Amino acid sequence: MKYFVSVILIILIGVIVYGDLSEVDKLIYSTNEGVVKDAQFTPNDEYIVAALNGSIFVYEYPSLRVYTIFRSDSLLISICANDNFVVAGSSDGKIYAWNLLTKEQLGTLTGHTKQINALVMPPDSKHVISGSSDKTVKIFELATGKCLETFDGLEKEVIDMDISSDGSTLVTAFRDGEISIWDLTKKEIIKSIETQEALNCISLSSDGKYLAVGLENSSITLWDLDKESIVRNMEWHSDSVISIEITPDNKYILSGSKDKTAKLWDFETGMLLSTLKIQESGLTVATSSHDSKKIFTASEDMVIALWKIEDNMIASMDINKKPLKSLVGHLNRVSSVKITPDSKKILSVSAEGSIKVWDLESAKYIKNFNGELWPSNSLWTYYSLAISSDGTYSAFGNFYNYYSEGKGSLRIWDFRTSKLLWSLSGYFTSVAISPDNNYCISGFSSDGKIKIFELKTGKLTMTLEGHRGIVSTIVVSNDNRHVVSGSNDNTIKIWELKSGKLLNTLQGHSGDVNSVAISPDGKYILSGSRDSTIKLWNISSGELLGTIFPEAGTIYSIVFSNDGKYFVTGTGDGKVRIWNFYSGQIMNTLEGHTGAVYCVAVSLDDKYIVSGSSDNSVKIWGISEEISDKDTSSAIPEVN
Repeated sequence: MKYFVSVILIILIGVIVYGDLSEVDKLIYSTNEGVVKDAQFTPNDEYIVAALNGSIFVYEYPSLRVYTIFRSDSLLISICANDNFVVAGSSDGKIYAWNLLTKEQLGTLTGHTKQINALVMPPDSKHVISGSSDKTVKIFELATGKCLETFDGLEKEVIDMDISSDGSTLVTAFRDGEISIWDLTKKEIIKSIETQEALNCISLSSDGKYLAVGLENSSITLWDLDKESIVRNMEWHSDSVISIEITPDNKYILSGSKDKTAKLWDFETGMLLSTLKIQESGLTVATSSHDSKKIFTASEDMVIALWKIEDNMIASMDINKKPLKSLVGHLNRVSSVKITPDSKKILSVSAEGSIKVWDLESAKYIKNFNGELWPSNSLWTYYSLAISSDGTYSAFGNFYNYYSEGKGSLRIWDFRTSKLLWSLSGYFTSVAISPDNNYCISGFSSDGKIKIFELKTGKLTMTLEGHRGIVSTIVVSNDNRHVVSGSNDNTIKIWELKSGKLLNTLQGHSGDVNSVAISPDGKYILSGSRDSTIKLWNISSGELLGTIFPEAGTIYSIVFSNDGKYFVTGTGDGKVRIWNFYSGQIMNTLEGHTGAVYCVAVSLDDKYIVSGSSDNSVKIWGISEEISDKDTSSAIPEVN
């Protein structure tokens, strides 16, 4: 009864902290036995075997009821199991073996002098192979406990191993990044690869062709062993990867990290399908069932969870790589583009001083919004543009006006009637309208201040001070809680819209912050910079979660899709790139501009991408198939 109460309590706690945990099949709490060091499903998926300090807990699958407990007199570090046997390696170099069916201990295998870091069992179930900190690999016969073979002279501690499904290939890994591939029939190393980074864990695909490697620097690399080359890098963890596994069907890669999460990736594309997190403590192990339908995780606060892997988790997207239409008519670089909320019109502003309106579907020019055309040689003119969420108002800011002795302006228009509501003189470098349509927020160049005005009246309500340079970009979260600004002082600042309070200053870029975007759920910030990097931040804590190095030159513009599943960048190399938000991988590269892409926008229905460039053109790109309705983050609603 006491155990049952503990289970109920932890389930209730999980629901309170994380909301809907319907994708978590089972949660249990290990009360006295300590932290799970290693875990594995038996090949028939009838049991989950887990090492907890000096004990082996065998759970029935999928109920997670305890089938039996095996005890040892040493701290257990590593395990391996098949349908008949359970083998565990200890911190003192001993190896313990039990019969899973009779629940009896077979004996203790000795020969190593230091900790057993890895164990694998060939398919014949007659032997166990061990890798140790004593810099040796040994092959033991289970029936007799006899050591049949010792591979020594390795000169380094073996930290992880894996074996091919046919038992012919063994892979050993060393902390410094060296990986050795052994032919077990010949008992010799046939090739070696170097990761150039410190590694923690490896996993071999069932066919023995690919190797997934978890690195200390928080990334994952997938290697083609035949070509001895990297297939791809997966970088969305924010701390060391401590466990890695290619599922038996070669569909997924499962990783666990010190960042307190496990992540499920698509093996074929590298797309991040889901992030699993149940508590705030560190994750200790993540492993998958042999039918590749369940995931078992354990954490340092002794919470064990069983998760479902849904079919068809992968989002599909078909993007035309060539533009549907090119809109020509501006006489200088296009500085900003926006799509009206009804996804019917495009607004574009240019350095020659015009604000043009286009029909999105037909790509026809409608009108020059402000009826003015300033000289095309006013090269220091800078424009920014915003549209209210109801499509009623548009805000237009400029930094320099050739005809007003260098002084710019901020103008608010009624988009329906084309009437100017109000205007102010000043050096306005960026502009945004709050989603509730109550405020216009604009950045200044002269003093780094941000001014907040009532949208309909132009009344100044607040001035935000903190930046030491031009405020080049401003966005407001969908819930109207946060204003996020970026500046050429290389910083990003998070403000509370209601009070104007500075909540956080994000430092990490080494160049001007040109563009910032807030995820639709208000949890994350993406920033693009002159330093040619994209950074992902947690909006609540200000923590830097990851950095992408696109090698595309300056990042001028960045924007989320409205469903939050991807984001779009405009860069100095003239290309528009679409990125998967969950994995940080490029989904598509759109080519057609002949100059730097200064601005990008996504339609509210996520069917179109619009870009503006220094080649003076605006281009429309079509997404011919929407992203699948299947939620790519389905295993848990919290996506890191």
